Parts: sequence; structure tokens; C-alpha cells
Amino acid sequence: MNKAYRPIRLSGRAMAVSFHDVHPGTRNAAERFLASMGERGVAKVTLMLVPCWHGDPPFSADRSFTHWLQDQAAAGHDICLHGHRHQGGPPPRQVPLRTSYYYYTSGQCEFLHLPQQKALNLIEEDLDLLHHAGIRASGFIPPGWVMEDNARDRLRRKGIAYTTDLQGVYLLNKSRMVVSPLLIDPQTQGWRRGLGRLGMRLRRQRSRALPLLRVCVHHSELQGGAEPHWLYEIVSREAPRREVLTYAELARR
Repeated sequence: MNKAYRPIRLSGRAMAVSFHDVHPGTRNAAERFLASMGERGVAKVTLMLVPCWHGDPPFSADRSFTHWLQDQAAAGHDICLHGHRHQGGPPPRQVPLRTSYYYYTSGQCEFLHLPQQKALNLIEEDLDLLHHAGIRASGFIPPGWVMEDNARDRLRRKGIAYTTDLQGVYLLNKSRMVVSPLLIDPQTQGWRRGLGRLGMRLRRQRSRALPLLRVCVHHSELQGGAEPHWLYEIVSREAPRREVLTYAELARR
């Protein structure tokens, strides 16, 4: 992704919350998370859908899940494409990209090594799945936030309004970027987890002064009855002070 996007500063203060890796197997975790967000004043969340999680049949084969997803879209939640299978290949050679690979996706940077045309074909296939299910996806965010160069322009030509990475939100139709470091708990263990959490604390300090605050949670953080208390703390503090919006709403401004 190498096209320069000019930074744009929002008027006012806002917050965007996202839930990663939505598929039939994570529906219960997503429902718990949405309920907890509603209790904290967050009525709208970006739900990041993986259409064929780890090679499973398309999400649309599960009629109950598809109806649930339709209901979430009708309730104002933002449905965003998040890869195709969410399975990755070997680690990247570039040092900056290794951060995403090792710390935030447990090695599942699916679109990093795909030829660009194959990646775009998968995105088009998944957009068709959503279209036939009566659901519109305004955005595409690749697992690990990494794709091949020039991908943003190609996404825009496919009708995608936004994408994001760890540093901000890209408004594709405007060729602008909203700077906002993503607050995310590292998806790793051991010393890498400790180092990743140190990085998140530094981003939290920086984010407090920025117009847009972004937080996200992975479904794994709600497994076995666990709760992402770090995120609840941030949301409880910031929701009364900021406008809550989705990435799709940001792209329409």
C-alpha cells in the first residue's frame, strides 16, 4: 500500500470500536461483546467478517448466522470484510510488517503473499456473497493490516470506501488518512506479549490527545468466559467524552 494519503483532522472527538474475526463460530462471543458495549454507551461497532474462516464453508451456508448478521447491519453496526480464510503463509521479510505477523495476528497475515489479482478476486467473490445475503460491506481490512503495494487504489475501484492499518484509517474515495494508532491486545505469548503490551500503553498515551480513538478486540479474548477488561476500561472512560461512530460512518463524512 504505497500511495500517499494526506492526513485529515477530524472536528470534535470520536471513538471507533471493532470486533475481529466474526464468523459462525464466534457469534456467541460477538453477541456478548455487543451487549457489553451497549452497557457502556457504544451502540455501534465495526464487525470484521471472515467469510470462509480457516477453510470452512461460506458464512452464508449458515442461515441462522446470516440472519443474525443481517440484523446487526440493520441495527447500525458496520459489516467489514476481514480477509477470506484468515490463514497466512511465511513471515514477511520487511521488519515493520513482522510486527503485525508476530504480535497481532499469530502468523495469519493472509493477503501478504497473495498475488494482487488473486487477492482482488477473493475480495470480489466475498462481496458477491454479502450482496446475495442482502448485506453491504463498506470496508476491507486484511488480516494483519498488510497487503501488496497499490492495493488501496484497487480496493477503491471495487467500491470499498475504507481500509485501516495500525496507524490510521484510510478514506479511499477521498485519498485521505485519519491518523489514529490502533489499541489492540497482542495475540501472542511470552516476552513478545509483554513487549506488545508496552507498545499498546505508549499508543494509549498518544491516542488520548487525538481526535479519533480506535480500540479493537479479537474473539479469542472472550473465549472460556474471559473478558477484555483493558478495553472495557478505555471504553467506559472515553464513551461519555466522544462521539461513537463506525468506520463506515467515518468514510461517509
